[in-house]
Amino acid sequence: MKKLSFIFIFLLLSPLAVMSQETETDTEPQKEVDKPERATFESSYIIDNPTDVLSIKNTLEVHMAHRFGVVNSGTNDLIGIWAPANIRIALSYALHDRLTIGFGTSKFNRLQDFNWKVALLRQTRSGRIPVNVTYYGNFVIDARGKENFLVEQHRYSYFNQLIISRRFNSKLSLQGAA
Repeated sequence: MKKLSFIFIFLLLSPLAVMSQETETDTEPQKEVDKPERATFESSYIIDNPTDVLSIKNTLEVHMAHRFGVVNSGTNDLIGIWAPANIRIALSYALHDRLTIGFGTSKFNRLQDFNWKVALLRQTRSGRIPVNVTYYGNFVIDARGKENFLVEQHRYSYFNQLIISRRFNSKLSLQGAA
């Protein structure tokens, strides 16, 4: 009986002895993770211009833009609302939290565009990185007939943009692009 009670007490107290030992991770200081700042803007586009905002991984976005006609006819076409309009439909897919690719098509000139957006730097809450830096690239193919172009290369156009933005507080964010 003494042997059985000794085994029972040993099994009951042995976890306490193991738990009181220090591990290496307890003695090392914890490294703080520098969290990125909240999104500068609420959308990846503001008035037809790309922002620094990228979607989270595996997100598919559908963009539909209806652009009104020219305004110079005054009240004859209700300041462009009744004029011929341009419509653009596009898809964007986030391959990674820092990389988005997209394809779109426009009614005007039958433009087919491919675009990509890459987050190069992300603003941190600690201020270690003070701004967001995002690259936006666009490649467009004009799908009209060959008679509209002198040479085949005139059918293609390219656009590159470096977007720099900063969120100052919850009410103020600024963005510039070059």
